[in-house]
Amino acid sequence: MEQMKLWDKIEKNKVQKNLDKNASTGYIDRYLSFYKKLTKDIENFPQQYPSYFIIIDFTNVKQKCMEKNEEWLEMLGDKLKQMATSNINEITEEIEEHHKFLKINPGNNESLATLLGIINSIQDMSMEMEFRIIDVQEQFRILKMYGFQVEPELHKKAENLGNEWNNLIYQAKKTDFESLQRKETFAKITQKEVLLFIEEIKRAYEKYVEEGPGTDGVSLDRGLELLEASKEQVAQFNKIREQKVRAEKLFDLPISKYDELIKMEEMNKKTYDLIYSIYKDHQNQVKEWSLKPWSKLDSQELTKGADDFEKRVRRLPSKNPGIEQLPPYIKLKKTVTGFKDSVPLIDRLKAPSIQERHWEKIIAQTRPDLGEINLKTITLSKVFELELQNYQDVVDEVLTEANAEEKNERNLRQIEQTWKTQQFEVVKYSKGNEERGWAIKSPDDIRAALEDNILNLQNIASSKFVRAFSKRVKKWEKDLNMINDVIDIWLIVQRKWMYLESIFNGSGDIRQQLNEEAKKFDRINTTYRKKIMENVAKKPNVYACCVASEGGSRLTELRNISTELDKCQKSLTNYLESKRNSFARFYFISSDDLLFILGSSNPKTIQPHLLKLFDNCKLLNFTKGDKVIAGMTSDEGESFEFEVPQKPEGAVEDWMTRVEDEMKNTLHVIAKKGIMFYAKEKRTKWITEQLGMITLVGTQVWWTFSVEDVFKRVGEGDKHAMKAELTKQSDDLNDLIAMVRTDLDDNTRRKINMLIILDVHARDIVDRFVRDSILSEKEFDWESQLRFLWDRKKDDILIRQCTGVFDFCYEYLGLSSRLVITPLTDRCVMTLTTALSFYLGGAPAGPAGTGKTETVKDLSKSLAIRCVVTN
Repeated sequence: MEQMKLWDKIEKNKVQKNLDKNASTGYIDRYLSFYKKLTKDIENFPQQYPSYFIIIDFTNVKQKCMEKNEEWLEMLGDKLKQMATSNINEITEEIEEHHKFLKINPGNNESLATLLGIINSIQDMSMEMEFRIIDVQEQFRILKMYGFQVEPELHKKAENLGNEWNNLIYQAKKTDFESLQRKETFAKITQKEVLLFIEEIKRAYEKYVEEGPGTDGVSLDRGLELLEASKEQVAQFNKIREQKVRAEKLFDLPISKYDELIKMEEMNKKTYDLIYSIYKDHQNQVKEWSLKPWSKLDSQELTKGADDFEKRVRRLPSKNPGIEQLPPYIKLKKTVTGFKDSVPLIDRLKAPSIQERHWEKIIAQTRPDLGEINLKTITLSKVFELELQNYQDVVDEVLTEANAEEKNERNLRQIEQTWKTQQFEVVKYSKGNEERGWAIKSPDDIRAALEDNILNLQNIASSKFVRAFSKRVKKWEKDLNMINDVIDIWLIVQRKWMYLESIFNGSGDIRQQLNEEAKKFDRINTTYRKKIMENVAKKPNVYACCVASEGGSRLTELRNISTELDKCQKSLTNYLESKRNSFARFYFISSDDLLFILGSSNPKTIQPHLLKLFDNCKLLNFTKGDKVIAGMTSDEGESFEFEVPQKPEGAVEDWMTRVEDEMKNTLHVIAKKGIMFYAKEKRTKWITEQLGMITLVGTQVWWTFSVEDVFKRVGEGDKHAMKAELTKQSDDLNDLIAMVRTDLDDNTRRKINMLIILDVHARDIVDRFVRDSILSEKEFDWESQLRFLWDRKKDDILIRQCTGVFDFCYEYLGLSSRLVITPLTDRCVMTLTTALSFYLGGAPAGPAGTGKTETVKDLSKSLAIRCVVTN
């Protein structure tokens, strides 16, 4: 498949590239041989080839392959012919050129040297030229072998090329022999010139040592100029030296030594070049930095550059021992170190805290003659003119001021940034499922930020470095105090608005009863909810809401709203006060509870608050579709029916007053009946049939009657009447004890437990009377007891103790527990009732937990009056 290479573009490109690079003759020969052989193979390939029942005709294929093969041969042949022609022309031109130079008649040392140089050159290139001639002749042989057309003149020229070169060699040897006499003459001249040249170098060296770049009295700038001049001089000397050396070699003279020239060159290269190159780089770098505007000068770059130069200077002695003793090195080190020492001052002056006002202050105290300085256009060279290293105290003072001001300004910017981003947390305010508007969540984080920032501002304001931005500080002090005041009044307004909104918008009855106040609140509500809070919900930024909004009148606006809400609150408070005056028990519940009751048309809304209004009434018993109140139920589940059911109609305070009156009237009737039936029924049965408070008061009435009857019988002569009463009291107590051990319901058990407490106390009193022979109702021991009597004239229960007389108040007590009565309890009760009889107050004193409050509460239960405990 070698024929396929004929169309291989990659192979063709590779060959063309090699040919363009002047491929060798052998390379081209190999490809020519390959394609010549391929030509024969294509020619020998059959025209036709039988395959089974068909004959394949290859005529066109062979023709195309032959054409492509010819293209390859033509390309290679053209390239070889081009190379051969070019090479033979070059060689011919060189031979002819050398023949011309050999014909020159030398008239001086230089022309002779040139001639001899050409002769030497011809001799040196003899072998190379012979190879080139052989290669050219081989190229023409290959062209002829493969049948490429070449001009006969070129073939003849190639064949004679060897003879031409041999003739040139012969002519060069002949000319060399003829020049021997001239060489001797020119050799003497050369020796004289060399001696003169050596003397000139010595004089230059002496001047170099005394006045050159390494002398002590020469500045670095002058030394740099001298070094450049010396290097140029050395370069010129080297050119002359080379000419002299060539002449000496030409005339076979000994090569002269130029020690001083070598010393100068080595000193320049190995010593002064190193020193002055650093100095030159340093000066160029300083100049570049000096031209930079001060505003664009990078102090870190300056510091790094100064350090780099200082390192380069420091490393020189390690590479060149002894260099540190040279004056240029000492001056260089001083220059570089001096600049490095000035960099920290420049770095400090480049601090961000240094502003134009600080520069003005520095200039005013150092170089006022320089006038104003523009920081945008000033360069480092201008700063160098200030010679600030001579005014270190002034610079330190201004830098201290600048750093303090920068710190204060940074704190001030931080405060400004805080209030650009600080936002209220605004949430939906709802009642049940109904959205009522927006509310600000507790701004504890904002208050903390305010306290911190106000404290920071106070610190900044108290600093002596605040003059540059005192106006900003005063502005922010004013703004932050404004924010603080606005948040304080805002939270007050929000609290008032939430309270009144739930009243005026949550209760139609309240709106009807306080029509004018409701209209006033609607106006306030529109302003606050829509104008203020909806805008806050959209843009909750604290600064914008408190300071920037409404032209800075937010505080005044909120104060006006607060004043109007206070008026609504006052009207509402007066309204509630009127209700409490009408029904005093409303003082026992909060304003919110009272508003909840007053704002509802459903009378049952009062049920959750009854235990606050009455001593032990948990429920009012509603009947007939909640249109009639038939009785009361205690917290324990005991209940009684009113003698006259009451209708919850009209104002709540009115029908609650009627309910209270009916409670007292009904309990009075029930108490009268219970006391009447006490003596007619068995005591245990009577107890189970009566209300708990009736059993207690009835038992106490009959006990008082029994004891006074005993006193009467004793006065009539029955000396054992008191003991008999003690026996009876003990029997009654034992009956209760036996009864409480039986299977009873909870309420009956509670009644018996309370009655046992009173019966034990009653028995103990009678037992003491027996023991102490108390036989008259005038005795203090009897007068000091809490005695319950049924006054027939008043048709009511009276309670006596010492000089005090009290009415039984018929507060419904249910089955609330009673306190165990001790002698201390008796004394405390006697003190309190005596104080009450004189319209005085009582203040039981003693350690915590000893029963002071419970004793007062138990006295109130004895009197059936409402007792309210407040802290």
